[in-house]
Amino acid sequence: MKNPLPFFLCCFFFINISIQEGYTQRKHFSSNENSSLRDVINSYFDTIQNQIVIYNSKIQEPYPFNVENLPYLRISDYVTGELSYDGILYSDVALRLDLYKDELILLEPVNKHNIVLKNELVDYVKIHGRHICYYQNREKTAQLDPGYYILLHKGSCEVLERESYLKVEKIEGTKTIVSFRKKNMRYVLKDGVYYAANNKKAILNIFGSHKKQLEPYIKQRKLNFNKDIEHSLVSVAKQYELLIGGKP
Repeated sequence: MKNPLPFFLCCFFFINISIQEGYTQRKHFSSNENSSLRDVINSYFDTIQNQIVIYNSKIQEPYPFNVENLPYLRISDYVTGELSYDGILYSDVALRLDLYKDELILLEPVNKHNIVLKNELVDYVKIHGRHICYYQNREKTAQLDPGYYILLHKGSCEVLERESYLKVEKIEGTKTIVSFRKKNMRYVLKDGVYYAANNKKAILNIFGSHKKQLEPYIKQRKLNFNKDIEHSLVSVAKQYELLIGGKP
């Protein structure tokens, strides 16, 4: 499939010519009318420029038909979300997140192209009620594998979840069946270091300086790390922040 960028550039070129001609024909307008028209045109050009930025990327390669399940966050259908991309905020855009290839995909509304956004330009995305960021392997995030992480909590501590998929191939007769197995990892940023936090023992070790105060809290709140580790982890992190006088 072709990249839709040339189409938008052509439209931009012809619209620019038309607007310049419109300016020439409107010289008899009052200064207030010219100012209002100029504001409208500038706003329109800003919108066109933003669209060119967001659609300037490759087309997604589809998965083959022999795939049993698709490795998207929640569902493979597009959902309406909010996207901050290269410092520009886009509201009500159609998005889906491929957690095997680590690709955030945007549905181009005119020709319905599946546009793979550039990870390094994604500031954050909000879909399925989740705040998601792309973490690159640099500076403080060097301890994390590059990829999309769900921000579960941000206070004195930062709690992240990394949902990913592993590819599994199975031979049935003469056919190869492909499926994806989900894997969830959770991390806590404390004192500038990311720690794996995937069970009760690991979580209490992270907050070891206040372990004696946290254990009664866990018992009182009846936190179950096996059945709901996300809620339990965030609850413990918030309580730790209260204990150290931080902001939960």
